[in-house]
Amino acid sequence: MLRRRVRYSVGMRLLPGLLLVCAAAFCQEVQPQTGEPVPVNNGITPPKVAHTVSVAISGEAYLARLHGTVVLDAVVGENGLARDIWVVRSIGMGLDENAIEAVKSKRWWFTPGMKNGVPVAATATVEINVGLSNVGWSLTSAEFDTPPGADRPVLIRAPYPSLSRFREKHGKVTVSLDITPEGTPENLHAEKSSDSALENEAMSIARDWTFRPAKQDGNPIPVHCTLDFVVSNP
Repeated sequence: MLRRRVRYSVGMRLLPGLLLVCAAAFCQEVQPQTGEPVPVNNGITPPKVAHTVSVAISGEAYLARLHGTVVLDAVVGENGLARDIWVVRSIGMGLDENAIEAVKSKRWWFTPGMKNGVPVAATATVEINVGLSNVGWSLTSAEFDTPPGADRPVLIRAPYPSLSRFREKHGKVTVSLDITPEGTPENLHAEKSSDSALENEAMSIARDWTFRPAKQDGNPIPVHCTLDFVVSNP
């Protein structure tokens, strides 16, 4: 199957320190009879973003200083509106759902794909870089291993140091932990890091966080969590 890679971007200011950038990549024509994708060739002009709206940042993402790239796949109809949207790459804490809501709204539209001068439905991959730009420690993704049918944990308190004590350091640390039925982190360890000197500091940050615990059938349950921290000192 031949696929054409398309790159473009649209930027807009959101909240202070909040930036949204969108880009479309792989596109495929969709057969009108079956809705199934068919190979794209040089006769297809892929969809392009024509207008965007702000992606809301959730309260817990704000607390966590969460920023990163949500990647969505969507079908862009002949009318330029997106439908059948699903997450390809998640960053968590409500930002995936907010990105979907923004892209599927009628205030976000594309120039539709074209074939022989006629609009056609085509699939497109949409990348949305969203979040807070911070100096010091911040988070690039949060993954919760929540059982099916359960409500995931929600971050309600996330103190951060103003800067890393290693002022010359720039790096990444992935922290694995369990969130207890009381909403506190335990069993913390660094799964990987770009610098071992940053590991204890990242775990110390996560240890001070507080969550509203996950619940299943109304009862609090423990849930495993993985947090990807980054630090960038001036």
